[in-house]
Amino acid sequence: MHPDGSGVRQLTLGSDGLSSLHPTWSPDSDQLLFLRGTSNSGDADIWSINGDGSHLYQVTHKRVRDGPSSRVVALEAPVSKKSGL
Repeated sequence: MHPDGSGVRQLTLGSDGLSSLHPTWSPDSDQLLFLRGTSNSGDADIWSINGDGSHLYQVTHKRVRDGPSSRVVALEAPVSKKSGL
């Protein structure tokens, strides 16, 4: 997008019926991180894409659930008996 607001372009297009939710820019504004999944279940994977639309990358391969504030993401991980947790 240009400083005057022109040149707007959709980066997270998908033809698979999934929604792109809760986008946020990386601290250096080079990449966009977002949740991609079904909007009615709250389950999604984390994806990233460069600001120019290149290098779409799936960060997680296990569904995550967004928190009530949509600023918190909960990840599930197995607990090891050796860790004492």
